[in-house]
This record gives sequence, structure tokens and C-alpha cells, in this order.
Amino acid sequence: MHILMITPRYFPFDRPRVGSYYHEHALALNSAGAKVAVINVDLRPAKTLKQGRLRNFNFKTHFQTIEGVDVYKFQGWSFPKSPQLNEFLWEWFCKKVVQKYVTTQGKPDIIHAQRALLAGYAARSISDHLDIPYVVTEHSSGYVRDAFKSWQKKKIKKVFADASAISAVSKPLAQDIYHYTPESDIVIIPNVVRLEKFPPPHARDDKPFRFLTVCNLERNKGVDLILEAFACRFSDRNDVFLDIGGSGPEQARLVSLANELGVGDKVKFLGLLSQNEVSTAMQGANCFLLASRKETFGVVVVEAMSTGLPVISTSSGGPDDIISREMGYIVPVGDGKALSEAMVEVEKNSKYWSAKASNIRHHVQSKFSPQVVGTSLIKFYKQALKK
Repeated sequence: MHILMITPRYFPFDRPRVGSYYHEHALALNSAGAKVAVINVDLRPAKTLKQGRLRNFNFKTHFQTIEGVDVYKFQGWSFPKSPQLNEFLWEWFCKKVVQKYVTTQGKPDIIHAQRALLAGYAARSISDHLDIPYVVTEHSSGYVRDAFKSWQKKKIKKVFADASAISAVSKPLAQDIYHYTPESDIVIIPNVVRLEKFPPPHARDDKPFRFLTVCNLERNKGVDLILEAFACRFSDRNDVFLDIGGSGPEQARLVSLANELGVGDKVKFLGLLSQNEVSTAMQGANCFLLASRKETFGVVVVEAMSTGLPVISTSSGGPDDIISREMGYIVPVGDGKALSEAMVEVEKNSKYWSAKASNIRHHVQSKFSPQVVGTSLIKFYKQALKK
């Protein structure tokens, strides 16, 4: 089977983990024996123009093979304060790249748009031109936050209406998508974790005990709640610490908050981490925390579980689909007391959770491995091709 995947992001230069879940889907398809290529259009705002960048973002298509996946990446610049024009340009450039791809590689069996916004727009037009079906996988939190403009909503509804099949990465996200396509049967196909990137559980020291969170340091991620919960129950402990990986607009405020709460000496800000650095941090932790207000999936939760870590997460959407009582705790969004109590329970029962580590990893392997997800995607395509 020949699949052409269209993505809105795919390993931009300055944020290597952004768009990684699209790449993991492509790799999963490779593992299932499919031929898959990726088309990515990356239009950067002019305000990000820096010396040397113009050489790369020069309105040309750059080809490279990343871990066996052929990636055709068009890089250019967008217009300031012109969202509708920029969406038109994104779609137009994407169609041009696809035309070149088909000329050299042949017509694919199916087009897979990763997200309806932008990628779905282009897929709908290309599908009509090439007379091949397209499917959509949705990841965006925009449905949860009602973040789309009225003109975007109209286009998204058209994308869903004409798609041969639709999938979402979690059940809670699918529920939000139904408002745009109430008659559709939305298939749940999760994101992927490559277990080889996250070594199996090992014997962890529980003294000192380390909590870990890794996320973009922005308001939605609720790191302020984690700091407050940690300070509430562990400020007088010299054997319990909190590590925070990531960067973002909230970083300075969060550092100040840690000091104000009297736990500045127990909290370590690790900065922006690569995937290998995330894995290393997880190997040194005893429990993973995620306090998001909204979350469509939660790849980092599955990554943590793949190393055998128990997870405490807010009931923010995606994690509700992932974490059972055998894997950790789900607490209400914004409930600092419930979060702190769950943290105390995990720390107090660290030996119990250490004994569960292999079971937690096995759960990840059975649900989120490339082999499992790749098989689900191939089945998804075959059903779409029958329509």
C-alpha cells in the first residue's frame, strides 16, 4: 500500500520534538510494510527571520530521508496578520509539492492528512484532482478550546464531510470532533511510542524520591499547580525533589513561584530536552506528573509509562484514555489537594509501584507500539478504500 501523508509540522529546526508524533505514525506504517512518504509545508512568520535562515526558508522543496521515511519539506515565509492568505498559500504550495511527488513516485493509493486544519484543506483538493481518497487523523486541541475562527470551522466541516474516514488520537478528542461531523464514525488510533527510545524498567532508588514533569511551560500545562501541590506536602522533606523539563513563556514566573513557595532548592528546571534527554530524566525519576487543563492525548505520559513509571495526571482528556488505576492516578483538573494527596500516596508506596513497573511497560507495548498502531492504520486505510 502506498500512502502519502500531509502534515502541518514535521521536525522544525528549532523545536525537534514538535511534530514528532507524525513521524512516529509514518514509522509505524513502515513497520507494517507500507510505502509512505511525507509532504510538509513550513511557512514561518517573518518575525522569526534570523541571519542564515533565509538560506533554508527560500520557497523551495528540500528532500531528505529520516529513518527510512522520505520527507518532502517546503520551506518559506508567511505574511504578517494575514491568516486567510497564509492558509491559501499553505494549501497552494502543498499541492505543488504533491504534483512533483506524483510525477516521480507515482500516484499513491490514499492520502493521509494529519489534522483537518491546513493538511486536510490540501488533502481535500488533491484528492479531487488525483481522484484518490483521503483520510484525516485529528490531534488538535483547538476542538477542545473552541479555538477556530468561523471561516476555519466551515472549511474543517467540509474536510470531514468529504473524507473517506476520520480518526482521532483519543476518545475525548473524538467527542469534541463530533460537533463538526455528527454523522461520522470516528476511529480511535493513538499516537506511538518507540520502546527502543525508552529503555525497560530498572531498579530505581526511592531515596531520594524524584517527581518529574516534562512539558511546554505554558499556562495550559498547569505546572504552577504541580509546584503548589509539591510545596504543600514536601517542603519540609529533604529526600523528595521535583524536576521540571521544558521551556516556554511561563518559565520565569514558575522559577519565581518555586522560590516564593520555599521549594526553590528542591525544584530543578531542566530546560528544553531532546527525546534522549527526556528518556534519561525518566530513568532517574520515580513518578511522572502531568497537570494539564486540556490534553488531546499526552505522548509524554505514554513515554513515561514505557520506562515503568507510575503517572499522576489531571482528568484533562487524552490521559483519561491512557491511565488506569493500575498505572497511576487521575485527579480533577485544577484540584491541587487531590494532586498532592496522590503524590503522597505514590511516594509512600514507592516499592509497590516499583514492582508494577514491568506491567506498566507491557501495557504500553500492547497499546502504543509501532507494530500495533501500524496494523491499526493499515486496517483504517483498507476500510476507507472500500467506500
